[in-house]
Amino acid sequence: MEAEAHRLFGRWVVIPFYALRQVPNGDGAFAALSMGFGLYERYITSRIHKRNGDINKDRYVEASEDFERAVSPEDFERFWEMYRVGVQHYFHPKHFTKGKDKTRWGWDISENKGYKAFPRIVQKKSESDLFIITIDPWLFVQHILDRWYEHPELMDELSATALGEIQQTEAASRPALVLSAQTLSSAPDAGNAMFHQPGTGIAPRSNV
Repeated sequence: MEAEAHRLFGRWVVIPFYALRQVPNGDGAFAALSMGFGLYERYITSRIHKRNGDINKDRYVEASEDFERAVSPEDFERFWEMYRVGVQHYFHPKHFTKGKDKTRWGWDISENKGYKAFPRIVQKKSESDLFIITIDPWLFVQHILDRWYEHPELMDELSATALGEIQQTEAASRPALVLSAQTLSSAPDAGNAMFHQPGTGIAPRSNV
């Protein structure tokens, strides 16, 4: 990553992530995941492209190896279909019931103990047909940032998505935001930014 690209990465990625991290109660997690999925897809695609691999065929194997096989390619694909597709298209992970075996699949995000930077599939003992895909969203995002700093040369690997540039123009008038920084800082519980509260785990209702 050249010096200018490094500067832009800081302005457009690191600083926004930091701002989202300051939102009370961890409520910036969905927005952070939305940014993170785009950056991770760019990272994985760039790695595969660099070795002239098959992006569609190798994507989930590459992700599994990136997490040192702590998650299988098959489980990462399930995570990607639930979280990435859901968040990027609807700003929210999906939950669903499989038509083939009628198993129910839901999501759960948290910083609590047991949640990892990589997705884990948990089968509920009390409901044998229910599977939950869990992740710590902030550890996942941190993993993505770490990978970009470890492999800055990949930022320029995909010519179609080369970073833009910032040009100086005349200052334009900005519309007032509904919520200003002052409004957020004075909101109830704004000073209690403890970010350990679990996200809402969602799953389809039981068929019973």
